[in-house]
Amino acid sequence: MAASRAARSFASMGNGLETALVNTVAIVVMVFGLYFPRHRRRDLVVAYLGVNAGVLAVAYVLSSAGIGVGLGLGLFGVLSIIRLRSIELSQREVAYYFSALALGLLGGLSVAPLGTTSALMALIVVTLFVGDHPRLFSSYRQQVVVLDRAYTDEPTLRAELERRLDAKVHVFRVTKLDLVNETTAVDVRYAVPYRAPELATGPRPLAALGRVEKPAA
Repeated sequence: MAASRAARSFASMGNGLETALVNTVAIVVMVFGLYFPRHRRRDLVVAYLGVNAGVLAVAYVLSSAGIGVGLGLGLFGVLSIIRLRSIELSQREVAYYFSALALGLLGGLSVAPLGTTSALMALIVVTLFVGDHPRLFSSYRQQVVVLDRAYTDEPTLRAELERRLDAKVHVFRVTKLDLVNETTAVDVRYAVPYRAPELATGPRPLAALGRVEKPAA
């Protein structure tokens, strides 16, 4: 009885180490292969790594202690809400944050076979790779524009936005219309036109560079 219990304990420990190793590979690829090269925000590198390692450790302890998985997930949900309210994050960074948390949960709970856990971790990383790829909808932009005039007519406002942005406006929403100070704040979603890079046609003339040689006397 004791031998079989020890064997199960060693097998569980070995499975936990294997999933922890897979989690480490996944989080390193996600942070150093995807997030930082694309967004260059150093403080969130520490946050993603710390969240992943902490969730992995606590999830492993909860699963080995026989505590319900639902309790652990509820605890991590509360912690993630507190974490997200304490710092301003873009929607992309929120996606990376929850992916780091999910990888830690998958690696720490170890409730599925190693192959299934590895496949789920790979799915998360591949989803981020595709969804956050710079070439995916690369011409689309979103920003808040403040115009120095109060626009009450939507077609006129659309035409003015397209003129100033030199782009095709798809969706816009007036967030503030100030008739006293004559300003309009608009949340705009638009697509910039593709512009081919200029090709070099040879050395530029001296006149174009701002230098003109004087003729010899």
